[in-house]
Amino acid sequence: MLLILAHLYSHKGSVLLIDEPDAHLEILRQQQIYSLLRSIADRNGGQVLMATHSEIVMQEALDSHLTLILDGQADDLASKPAIKESLKRFGAAHYVRARETGHVLYLEGSTDLAMLRAFADRLEHPVGDLITDGAHLNVYYLQDNRPVAGQNPDELLDAVEGAFGQKAREHFFALRNILPELRGLEIIDNDNRGLQPTAAGGFERLPWKRYELENYVVNPDLLIEWVRQERADLFIDQGKEILDQLILDQIFDGNIADFNNYSQANPSMQNTLWRAQTQTQKLSLFAEEFFRRIAEATGTRILLRKSDLYRLIERLDPASIDPEVVAKLDAILKLLAANRTLQTPIHPNRAHRTV
Repeated sequence: MLLILAHLYSHKGSVLLIDEPDAHLEILRQQQIYSLLRSIADRNGGQVLMATHSEIVMQEALDSHLTLILDGQADDLASKPAIKESLKRFGAAHYVRARETGHVLYLEGSTDLAMLRAFADRLEHPVGDLITDGAHLNVYYLQDNRPVAGQNPDELLDAVEGAFGQKAREHFFALRNILPELRGLEIIDNDNRGLQPTAAGGFERLPWKRYELENYVVNPDLLIEWVRQERADLFIDQGKEILDQLILDQIFDGNIADFNNYSQANPSMQNTLWRAQTQTQKLSLFAEEFFRRIAEATGTRILLRKSDLYRLIERLDPASIDPEVVAKLDAILKLLAANRTLQTPIHPNRAHRTV
């Protein structure tokens, strides 16, 4: 960097091309190095053309010095007031990625994406090849992921990657105002809000009919089977006792008669009763509490946390997976098949600055 600064001072009026001078710098230093280069170039009558992946630098350059190069075409974003104002709201990287892919997929967080990938793998759904590594997806995690104390690093990363306080429709139509062909799909937990599917203006909302996505995975047989596989039957009886007590307390609200009817029913009827009784229950919390009690009772580690529940899907019988899951995967496939994500991808954040 000292050589770059020396060049600007000793070659007044020159044009300097720099490739990612912000690489390996923390956020504050990225901002500072851009401001320093801009200031020195201005004072010495020079010009700096800088390539970067830094969203911090993109934001700093937005007012007057931001040019995006995509598909071989240069676009002077700083000269377009509508684009500039939108980018100030949610960040330049959101525009770049949406323009490159032609879509936005809105999910609650990375746990939902992991579960959708696991379902696609288990069902051998064609969308699985497109979302396995995420290269074909432009995903926006919703504002529910605002970071809070006690979150693990993955959850914190999800929160940072989202734009806090913006709902899916607000975010989508702010982008669509400057990208008229953009398409959006929101797959969201119902959370007992009575949400219904909607579609308008290139934006489709598909809420889950049950409380949340985890409700299509968590069931007593699967939880016990996971304990059996991981603990080699050592604690299986204890696990069943813990599970029965949890079902009685949380699913049947302590009603022993209803619990007995459930426990004495045949497997098919048990599945029907479980689904009906848990339609409005947050089963991710149920599963977490089950694995926490198992760990506490046995003095062992917690087998699965919320972020790991997608691993249960590998034990599901594909024939038992709800058709609604297939419909959601079909919708994602339709979203991807309608735009450029099936072509050779360009780096989502590659842009150039002129200072």
